[in-house]
Amino acid sequence: MIPSNGRLSVHLKTPFPMDGRYPTKLERTLYRLQVGPISLVVAYVPVFLIRCFLKYFYFNYKGFLFEDRQNPSLTTKFWAICHKLLSFTSPRLCSCDSLLPSLPVPALQDIIERYLETIEPILTKIGDGLLCGCHYRKMYATTRVPGITIDHLENYRLSRHMAVYHKGNFYKVEMFDENNRIYSIPELTKIFADILTRDDVTTRSVAHVAALTTDKRDKWYANRARFFLNNATNKETLTIIETAIAFIVLDDSKEYEYNPDKSERLDNFMRNMLTGDGRNRWADKSLNYCISATARCGGTTEHSIGDGFEFDHLLENFVYMDTRILNGFYPSVVEEVKSPFANGSLSSNGDLSNKKINLKRAERLSFEVDDEMAAEIERCYNTYKQKIEDVDMAATIFRTFGKGRIKQGKLSPDAFVQMAIQLANFKDQHKFVLTYESASARFYANSRTETLRTATKESCAFVRAMIDPDCDNEERYRLLKVACERHVQRNRNCMVGKGVDRHLFVLYILSKAISVSSPFLDYYISQPWLLSTSQAPTLTGQMDEDTKVEDSWIGASFGPVAKHGYGICYRFAGNHSICVHISSLKSAGNTQACNAHKEDMKRSKALMDKRFDEMLANVSTTAKVSQVRSDMSLTAIEEEGKIWVLYESYLGEVRRLFMEIEKATHEHHKKGSTTALRKDVGAMDNLTTMSINNVATD
Repeated sequence: MIPSNGRLSVHLKTPFPMDGRYPTKLERTLYRLQVGPISLVVAYVPVFLIRCFLKYFYFNYKGFLFEDRQNPSLTTKFWAICHKLLSFTSPRLCSCDSLLPSLPVPALQDIIERYLETIEPILTKIGDGLLCGCHYRKMYATTRVPGITIDHLENYRLSRHMAVYHKGNFYKVEMFDENNRIYSIPELTKIFADILTRDDVTTRSVAHVAALTTDKRDKWYANRARFFLNNATNKETLTIIETAIAFIVLDDSKEYEYNPDKSERLDNFMRNMLTGDGRNRWADKSLNYCISATARCGGTTEHSIGDGFEFDHLLENFVYMDTRILNGFYPSVVEEVKSPFANGSLSSNGDLSNKKINLKRAERLSFEVDDEMAAEIERCYNTYKQKIEDVDMAATIFRTFGKGRIKQGKLSPDAFVQMAIQLANFKDQHKFVLTYESASARFYANSRTETLRTATKESCAFVRAMIDPDCDNEERYRLLKVACERHVQRNRNCMVGKGVDRHLFVLYILSKAISVSSPFLDYYISQPWLLSTSQAPTLTGQMDEDTKVEDSWIGASFGPVAKHGYGICYRFAGNHSICVHISSLKSAGNTQACNAHKEDMKRSKALMDKRFDEMLANVSTTAKVSQVRSDMSLTAIEEEGKIWVLYESYLGEVRRLFMEIEKATHEHHKKGSTTALRKDVGAMDNLTTMSINNVATD
């Protein structure tokens, strides 16, 4: 009770006037609104600050992991004190989960740098820049299927079997066991050993059935539909072969050898790998592997799928695996792995466990051949045999020097060999000819090759200087350097899309699609490539060919693209050798690859050792090129060749062509016939993926 004199009210200040009036509801509410936030701040703000401290500093700080424990930083010392204070009691399970910070996301640049740093030791350097790799996926399990007017590529992706040919019989070899585990090398060895020891009997027609694939494409299309697609047995066998990973040939011949000291064996080996024998190549398959009885391996590829770039990469990996990883892993003779199949299967201890696995025996494929089909097979076989016999092949491994010696002369090895080819051909044919060398355009999507035209003013000047007895050696070397530098520059232009032939070829196809006549383009497309050349590049760098010379592979070969021309393929085996393979047609009359090549090699060895050393002796000693010798062929010359000249009058023809193409395209759109135009352009796009020298000519 409050005293009447009011003295207590003087000393005690109440929130409401104590005049005997009770505070209203509004006043009490306003009072609570004042006290509530203050209580909330006093009670929860410290808790919130403590949680933030724990979450964003205590649990987030990881600097102590990267510091010396004997000399920690002030931040780490402060963190350790907090850790000690917070460890006065044992925490409960999951008590701090809500306080843990989220996993940090570092900067993308840092991630990429760390990733590249980790994979660099396990990868080999392939080169600068990004290269288009779209053609790699077509190398295996791919078949070129014939069509009425144009073929198409069919890729069967994850195929599980191989097609094998041996002694006229076709087999299907599974690559996976019943548990979807790929067979090991010892298991596959047993399966293939069984094929080699089988005595399956076949007929001549069945043994030669692959000759049908060597026929002209329109005729093979008709025969494929008539003899295979309309016959259940043949259709099933055809499907197995076309969907196979690759076509493997087990050849019993022992004549295949690439002994450098026996050139005739090397010639025979390269010729057989190029052409086959008329019955042991399925021409539609992307890869045909051929293994001889002497364990020599080679084969053929379907060129519309890709270029030498992909297949060279594949072969380098093959050689590396065979000589480095699996060397000594194979049995020396078949008898050591004899394992006769019992009841169609063979027990084998698996590599992953002691559980026995049943190997699947190779399934023999069958064909139903009637008289009409047998006649077509025999016709195709005889026709192709005549083409094989017309191929003249000369193969050699030049071991006097390699690209290492050429580089000492400050010259591009590829340009050096190309100048040698120009000189040799001029001495052989007495004229300069249109020369093709494939240049890679893999910096761009879906790209193939561009034509590097080797015959230039600079190369012709060098050739004339070499055959001019009044020209001194110093001038010859100067012209050689100029020609090589010009060659390298033109190659770089081709690599970045500044070539000539792919653009003109597209214009030619487009002019035919819209029925525009162009004498200029007709003349351009009619010019024969009398010299078709290519270098098999070294891509992976996995093989140290200088340390182990015997592990070098000898490259590739191809036929001439013109009847009266040469096909020349070469490869630099490390720094020690140059592998050169020259082909021509015996029926041409003016080209004899084997005889001319071997005679040129004999002459060039004696003559170029002398002339090139004399020529380079006058050059500055810093170049260190006195040891550079040329393998250029030097035969007697009687007349000077002529260079094909593109006349200025053709420039007007090109301008007229562009105007007509633009006009015709506008009329197509105006008439609403864009569908037909798109169809023509689509066909043109398919054709432009192939190099000019790969266009089949009947």
